[in-house]
Amino acid sequence: MTTTDIPYAHLAHPVLLLSLLMPGAWTVTDVADHQIRLFGPEHPELDDYRPTLSIAMHRPDGFGDDWFDRFCADSVERLRASYEGFVLRSTDRFPLSSLVDVHATWYEWQAGPDHRSAQLQAFIAVDAYRLYLINAATRVEVADRYLPLFDGIVRSIRVLPMRP
Repeated sequence: MTTTDIPYAHLAHPVLLLSLLMPGAWTVTDVADHQIRLFGPEHPELDDYRPTLSIAMHRPDGFGDDWFDRFCADSVERLRASYEGFVLRSTDRFPLSSLVDVHATWYEWQAGPDHRSAQLQAFIAVDAYRLYLINAATRVEVADRYLPLFDGIVRSIRVLPMRP
């Protein structure tokens, strides 16, 4: 099954001021005031493991292209220092249709003795008030299935304007 064979659902979140497409069979829950988490299907062969993707809105400690470039460059080093067995898969910078850039990093790390995780971390800097942090994780055993889904979800994001 490819990512184009999956039925998608539209999600518009009034607090995060985002809309996106997510696999229709996935569930979403509010984790905190400014954070949601999407849950994929359970994998019985992996002790009912479920891939996840979370989006949190923060107030950035800076703003502008130079600040965002430095912040994103430093993020890979922060990941490398934080995760055992860190392996960088790739990084990418791309625009969304709402005219903001995404900085995405795909990586793996050793989450436990029998658990290697493949992950995506992405940042979307909108303005001086909104920085979105996206973290998506799956087991490496099913990474070929879920990493393209994570990429598609992030690329479908539309940043909505602040309400007056």
